[in-house]
Amino acid sequence: MTSLNGMVLRAKMRTPQQRAIARKQAAARAWDYAGELRQDVAREQAQAEAARVQARAERAKELSKVMTLGNRLAPRMGGDRKAAFVQAWAIVKAGGLELAVRGVSFGNRQEALRRLAAYNPAQVRAFIVPEPENPVDPAALAVMVGVQGGKGLYRLGYVPRTMATVAAALGGKDAAVRVVSGSWGRAQKTTFGARVALGV
Repeated sequence: MTSLNGMVLRAKMRTPQQRAIARKQAAARAWDYAGELRQDVAREQAQAEAARVQARAERAKELSKVMTLGNRLAPRMGGDRKAAFVQAWAIVKAGGLELAVRGVSFGNRQEALRRLAAYNPAQVRAFIVPEPENPVDPAALAVMVGVQGGKGLYRLGYVPRTMATVAAALGGKDAAVRVVSGSWGRAQKTTFGARVALGV
């Protein structure tokens, strides 16, 4: 209470000139505060607009990918553009396509997969290669793999026939392969498989 009385007494003791200065200082502080608020509002609006612009750019990029992939798929799907764009949209929204590699139990491919499993995935490269001269299926797509610092490529298997059309449209020049394994039977024999991821 004493402190409050002192403040009131000091305020009464001010001269008119001191009170005018105090009012100007208070007005200046209020103006500065209002300016800070305006800057905060402008900053928030700019950030929101930047986020909207980025979202629109990402959406446009996504739609561009759908259009490109849909146009590649349509001729391979008998000209059915609607089905092609529906499939393209699903693939783009998923961020790509992951397929199980077929034929991994043929020849020495299990041994190749066992060796591949020991590598860091970043060291393994994969390519989807058309085989138009394949006697069984001219539309076959081979999954070729190699390791960093290794010599040549090895045919690990094939893209499933039902997905060859889509895989061909995606290209598969920069595919990623993932080795999977499992055990079966009383002897718990380990077998290996592979999945190849195709980006858009």
